[in-house]
Amino acid sequence: MNEFGNLHKMNCGSNESNYAGHIWDKPDKNGMGAMACIVVPWFADLYDEGKGRDWRGLAYWIHNHLPYSTLPFFPKLCAFNIGWHEKPRRSITGYMGTRIDLPSGSPPHASYASWYVGFPELKRNAQG
Repeated sequence: MNEFGNLHKMNCGSNESNYAGHIWDKPDKNGMGAMACIVVPWFADLYDEGKGRDWRGLAYWIHNHLPYSTLPFFPKLCAFNIGWHEKPRRSITGYMGTRIDLPSGSPPHASYASWYVGFPELKRNAQG
């Protein structure tokens, strides 16, 4: 599917650039990984309706609460790819005219919380 999209100019990268990402069953040069494209309807509504929500709020919330390797964001519906990798880079990129320049491997930081005031509370199961 990825190769078809790339060959037909459907906004897909080459297979080689998607190993350990959208192509989950083939490692890249650094090991295994996986990636999924996500839209959070609750946030997409706030983002698209001009209610003042900046995509970076969602990015920082994910950075502070979830494990990830790469996190590129896109303008349509504030969709993002969340990538996992056995050797995570912890990098965030955005294609919306504004950027986040977190150093690769940057740990969660309390100062980012001001970006996601009013977000729903994270609920965890009994194991953590």
